Amino acid sequence: MKMLLIFMFAWLASSASASATDVRYCSVRGNVDISDPQWEGVPEQTAGPADPSLFSAWLANLTAFRQQTLFSFNYSGTIYGLKRLGWTQKNFLQPQMLIHDRYFFDYTTGKYTVDKYLNDTRVRYGGIDSVLVWHSYPNIGVDSRNQFDMLQDMPGGVAGVASFIADFQANDVSVLFPYNPWDQGTRDSGQPDYTTLNDLWAQVGADGFNGDTCGGISQPFFDPSRPLGLQPEGGIDTYPELQWNTMSWGYWDFPTVPTVCTYKWLEPRPRVNLCDRWSQDKSDQIPFAFFNGIGRQTWENVWGL
Repeated sequence: MKMLLIFMFAWLASSASASATDVRYCSVRGNVDISDPQWEGVPEQTAGPADPSLFSAWLANLTAFRQQTLFSFNYSGTIYGLKRLGWTQKNFLQPQMLIHDRYFFDYTTGKYTVDKYLNDTRVRYGGIDSVLVWHSYPNIGVDSRNQFDMLQDMPGGVAGVASFIADFQANDVSVLFPYNPWDQGTRDSGQPDYTTLNDLWAQVGADGFNGDTCGGISQPFFDPSRPLGLQPEGGIDTYPELQWNTMSWGYWDFPTVPTVCTYKWLEPRPRVNLCDRWSQDKSDQIPFAFFNGIGRQTWENVWGL
């Protein structure tokens, strides 16, 4: 037991050191100087007026905020005009699915059952726009394979993954996989993660990725030659990141006076998906999502629970 604890502390220390010095992960912030206080802690929500009589002044302030913010970094929204990323603006419903979901894979035949999975979502809540196929955690760490190895080791290998992606896309459902920046104790691929990710996603035909634990995904992950939909779990850390992060998750509060999605106020085309993995009552999330014209994360199987 003592040796196990020593090993665990040594591993944690090495991981912490790597995360502080390694520039491959989502701590990289493109060309924006995030040490500048104006980019610290950008909010996902903007509070509504406390009283209806304050609405005009509230709207004027919010309009001035948008003009000043976009002007401050010479905002360009050209990414939202890319045809390849058009699906991100229609991504209203997205489940996070574990790869061992029995509606997705038939263990008796060894086949992916995409139609069965999609039919279940259509019957129960009208269908989905994309799916986040979670292939790494909680299995990662049982051996030396990294997150990219585990994707390639799914049943059927790269060809099998490409096949079920094509099946989803044939049903107008886009496919994302996770990127886990904390995956640092496994096999080193020998190149930056953003290079490995973009190469592998191109091989299988995936549409985007979710940046697990990321507060904004760094610009090097965005390859203009084959643009992917970038979806940081923690929203964005700086407003300029709207120029390459076309989606995000939202962990929101739900006050009595509805809030405004700050990202969509600045740029109407990003898609935020509200997420509250443990809640069984969605009566707050749905009207807030509808009010803001954003989406929901329909996450039902939370790590097998």
